[in-house]
Amino acid sequence: MGLPLFPPALLKLAVSQHRFFVSPEVLAAPQICLTQELAHRISRVLRLSSGDHIHLLDGSGYEIEAEITAISREEVLARALGSYQPRTEPLTQVYLYQAALPGERFEWVLEKGTELGVSHFIPLVCTRNTAKLPVGGKEWERKLGHWQAIVRSAAEQSHRARLPRVEAPMPFARAITAVAQPAIMAWERSSCPLKPVLAALAADKPPALSAIVGPEGGFTDEEVALARSAGVHLISLGPRVLRAETAAIIMVALALYQLDELQASAPACGA
Repeated sequence: MGLPLFPPALLKLAVSQHRFFVSPEVLAAPQICLTQELAHRISRVLRLSSGDHIHLLDGSGYEIEAEITAISREEVLARALGSYQPRTEPLTQVYLYQAALPGERFEWVLEKGTELGVSHFIPLVCTRNTAKLPVGGKEWERKLGHWQAIVRSAAEQSHRARLPRVEAPMPFARAITAVAQPAIMAWERSSCPLKPVLAALAADKPPALSAIVGPEGGFTDEEVALARSAGVHLISLGPRVLRAETAAIIMVALALYQLDELQASAPACGA
């Protein structure tokens, strides 16, 4: 990227720094210029000053450390000091297909899923959905913008190197034919435990994995049949009935654990 690469030993120094996702054009310019909401956030909310360091990401997987050179309410100027590639992204991309949930419950899934390492969120329109999703127009643009802001904030807080994507709502019947394989789906009537399924899938180190979670009312028999015919693994999450948002986070966490994606990167424990 034309900037000096920081050695891994320096990564610990960056833990407390403020991180912000920006467009690639911002980092490609001769001088870094941050405006509008981000400038206000840096200058008025965080109250940073000239000489302070910030970390900028454009979703490419690299992180740029920059020093603020000038700051005002409307504009923040900075110069790039160096870059490195954080080892915070799972090697396996996780696609979370979550049936629409009311209000803050779906937002909680977005936030916690981002923190864990989900790469794509796809809201599902199922037969027994308890929440209605806008399918277009200004209402959908407003909803999507709100969801993206939640994901962005969670990605910055959790030191993600790439910004997860929030896709448009998708009917279950169409989604089930397009899921990244392998795919697992929580079903309360399944007798197949999750652990052996994940162990078998993890042995192949898949580049992508789909986790599918239904609405509070569960999947219909027709939806289950469609999933079976598409080769989706129907799994049980145990004898207790979980809320839909709990099931989503449990599935993602267990899948990433089985894939060794929740291991510390560097330094090693005890270092």
